[in-house]
Amino acid sequence: MSSEIEVPIDPAVAKGAFCSQAAKKSLRVTCYGSSSAKTPERYLKEAGSLGYILAKRGHVCVNGAGSYGCMAAMND
Repeated sequence: MSSEIEVPIDPAVAKGAFCSQAAKKSLRVTCYGSSSAKTPERYLKEAGSLGYILAKRGHVCVNGAGSYGCMAAMND
């Protein structure tokens, strides 16, 4: 079983003006969420969008991610 999950990023998030601008200062943002393989898809999608936004802005997501759940989706 692959530890990588595939959650599509909402195109509106990906193309938004906020994501296209790097932050003036890189932050380390602590994010906690589920680590369960049974996490509903809607939560994975939102967590993936959050991780995408943080990365595009030049921030680092700090969490205890495993192979599943929201924390894994943020890191993917």
